[in-house]
Amino acid sequence: MTLGAVAFAIALFWILLHAIARRSASTSSGTFLPRPLTSSRPRLRSHGRPTTLFHTPTTRLTLSALALTLESTALNAPHDTLAARLTRRRHAPLRRALLVFYDAGTALGALGMAASLALLVWTLWQLSQVLFYASPVPSDVAAPALASATAAHAKRTFEDAIIPANSVIASDGIQLKLLIPGVTVPLSHLLPLLTALFLSQAIHEGGHALSAALDSVPLSALGASLNLFLPAFFVALPSSSLQTLPARPRARIAAAGALHNLALYVLLIALARLGVGSAALWTIGYENVGDTGRVVVSVDEDSPLAPHIPLGALITALDDIPLGMSTDTSASHLSAYTASQYADLWDAYLTASDHPPGFDPGTDAGWGWCIPESWFLSQASTCCAPPASLSFPSLVCFVPASARTPSPLSPASTSIDPPGSHCLNPVPLLHPTTPRCAPRQSSHQSPQPSTSQTCPDPSDICVRPRTDAFLLRITLLDTDHSPRADSDPNSDASTSASATAKTIGHEHRRAHERVVLWRGPKLEVWEQVQVSMLRPRWTWTWTFLPFLLTLPSTTTTFFSYLKTLTLSLFLFNLLPLPRLDGSPLLDALFELELGPSPRSSALSPSSFRTRDASELEEMELGLSFQPTEGSEMGQNLGHKHAPWKERAKRIVRGVTASLVGSCALLGIGVAMKTAWT
Repeated sequence: MTLGAVAFAIALFWILLHAIARRSASTSSGTFLPRPLTSSRPRLRSHGRPTTLFHTPTTRLTLSALALTLESTALNAPHDTLAARLTRRRHAPLRRALLVFYDAGTALGALGMAASLALLVWTLWQLSQVLFYASPVPSDVAAPALASATAAHAKRTFEDAIIPANSVIASDGIQLKLLIPGVTVPLSHLLPLLTALFLSQAIHEGGHALSAALDSVPLSALGASLNLFLPAFFVALPSSSLQTLPARPRARIAAAGALHNLALYVLLIALARLGVGSAALWTIGYENVGDTGRVVVSVDEDSPLAPHIPLGALITALDDIPLGMSTDTSASHLSAYTASQYADLWDAYLTASDHPPGFDPGTDAGWGWCIPESWFLSQASTCCAPPASLSFPSLVCFVPASARTPSPLSPASTSIDPPGSHCLNPVPLLHPTTPRCAPRQSSHQSPQPSTSQTCPDPSDICVRPRTDAFLLRITLLDTDHSPRADSDPNSDASTSASATAKTIGHEHRRAHERVVLWRGPKLEVWEQVQVSMLRPRWTWTWTFLPFLLTLPSTTTTFFSYLKTLTLSLFLFNLLPLPRLDGSPLLDALFELELGPSPRSSALSPSSFRTRDASELEEMELGLSFQPTEGSEMGQNLGHKHAPWKERAKRIVRGVTASLVGSCALLGIGVAMKTAWT
């Protein structure tokens, strides 16, 4: 599904929803529930009157513009029961343990707030360096780096889950990245991303509710909302109960949501280190085929490879690089990869711009194919010099294996053909049964046990495709034992503007192993073919239920996003900004340090008796409460800490807002600079 199709589906959903709302007879204006995220202030009021789509004595579903909100008081009574039980003597040990836990959350919240501000400063510095000093990386270099970084997130659970931006800049150390399906992450990740976001928010709000129960703060309502396409979860607590609490309990409640997010992050890390996920998948019938290769879990429907690579096929090698993790050959070929930034051979080889670091095309890639020398020299060489090569899509420029070939990214690759190069049809030549050879002592093991260093026939010559031919051999094992229609070595395959795929073999070391020849950028294979190291142990299961092949990768993606988003919510919610938990936490921390301010000391119970019941925004909107006229505010204006404290809090909030705004503006500037250059 394309990004445009998703946008159309979202628009159609809201159009149909509003059409249903117009025809609905349930548009009563009665208010039987408090409005947890609605203030009586004009600037917070929604445009238009919410339409009630569904209601019961405890639940209401309303629609307003592009917001669908579900509110419920069904859990108010269980929450009150929990609060009452926590006050009983027999539950005193549990209460003390929870108080210690959430008090620690206050300290961690203060540290998290400082870390969030430091991260903003660091991001501002990095964006400034990129915008004013760094030079953009050429697109042909940036794309592989981008793809490899994205692969580290999308294909492995609990790895570093930093999603790169839509462009890569030289010396870019930016830490904050946006998760935009179809732009910075694959569009197929939309559902697991939104599910992880909703779950992270639910766990966050659960922290506020549970910590409120410790201090007998009642629950006004809870609910969920859908804003355009983003889900949200909220818990409403009465402002009157919150503001009468001392600073320490208010700090606990304010920091409890972020504490739950941090605890979830630590739990996910621990489960990953213990291998719980792999053990669970093995228990339900999955096996790890990483020692042999990678199992194909999906292929793009419009990909030229779709007719040639079936679901469930096991890819054992790319060119001469075995994908089995236990093979010494893989380690020797890609030791530089695996020792540094890459952890998976599939990602490493297909997203590399040329060769692994330290991989010399002139020596390490010397394994070639033995063909009669006289026949090779009699072939034309017109396809070896662009632009003539564009007129011969079925021919590839071959060179003697002893010749050093240019890199695809070097200027030499667009110059005249090197001496001794000739045009050959690679389909029959690269058949797995063709003898392999290496003209000089190679630093790596042979791809085939029977391969000799030189051709066995003295009249043969060892040749290989020129590096800039963009050929990729994909060796795979089919899951079935039936002949394939495309197994004819000379059969044509699907073509596209940029690549050609052909099946060129069936027998190679084992029955039912064949080679698919791809001509085009390797990165396109990485984009169009999704693989995994896990598959069901029983073939019939994915034959009848293909989604079982993608279940491990989908689960991996979900937990990876869950870890990323729960840590992001921990840091983001602790920023001292309106509508975030950091704002009431900052107020409570100042009172803990310097004593109550006139504003807080004036908030006696009598100050709230005339307040409207809809003022429930303090914990979720983070707005400072404004006492009513005639309160005790005037009695405390002489407090010696009050002026300094209020100024300090305004400065902290102002600096934070300035940092966020500056990062946003510089981020737009970086995007415009990248697009322009």
